[in-house]
Amino acid sequence: EKLGVSKVTSTPIICKTKFVGNLGMTKHEAAEEIQPPRGISTPILQVWWAAGISFSRGHRIVRVPYDGRLPMVFDGEETSMAYRMWTHGYDFYTFHHSLVFHPYSRKNKPPLFWENEKADRKARDRDRRRSETRLRSIYGLPTKSDFDHEELSRFGLGTRRELTKFWKLF
Repeated sequence: EKLGVSKVTSTPIICKTKFVGNLGMTKHEAAEEIQPPRGISTPILQVWWAAGISFSRGHRIVRVPYDGRLPMVFDGEETSMAYRMWTHGYDFYTFHHSLVFHPYSRKNKPPLFWENEKADRKARDRDRRRSETRLRSIYGLPTKSDFDHEELSRFGLGTRRELTKFWKLF
């Protein structure tokens, strides 16, 4: 490992996702490690997309850009991107062997954006609820409160595959 050669033979895959909060946003658990099949060196198809390590051709970000109208969203951001990319025809893969690692358990973690003590908690919670309601609307789910309707078509679902098919398959 001192020479930059990893001794790790497993690869991460996201296989545990749960619903959180009142509006049914989703949160991925930490990635599980699997042993990739022997004799195969190609990437491994997986269900979920992860923001922590994502590689794609440049046209993906042009066709399915990040929705900048989702302030204070953390839980649900990866699911939103996965739903949008999948309905635009993209599939998700993990590496056959780990290439990079994420130090989740480091001693001196920087504060997370929602831990900012200077932020107005009521405004932060309002923005998060409005953003989560926007996501529910994009998914075609019922909404009961107001949200930002701007550029919904730009940041909406694709037309290559139905979101309901994703829900049925996975």
